[in-house]
Amino acid sequence: QPVVVDGPMWLKPSTETRKVFLNGAGNMVALENAYAKKKGTPPPTVGTMAAKAVEGMTLDEVSDRITRWYEANPTRQDVPVMGVLWMDIVKPANP
Repeated sequence: QPVVVDGPMWLKPSTETRKVFLNGAGNMVALENAYAKKKGTPPPTVGTMAAKAVEGMTLDEVSDRITRWYEANPTRQDVPVMGVLWMDIVKPANP
């Protein structure tokens, strides 16, 4: 069963480990886009929205935003990192 990374799992490791996680998520979006292009289907909506939202941001900036969200919401440590990314970065960039 896949592990869903949440607040405690995000805050415990080093900044470099957090960036590796984000890089992996970005690679998955790139893989989905390449697959859609090869098959002639539209790119995945969520991946497209996420890519647009973080365009121009560095991994450090994305990581810091997620970290600050968890620090500002100590009672919501159970929210998955990808949920934080959606609520705090993707959704506001795609009204």
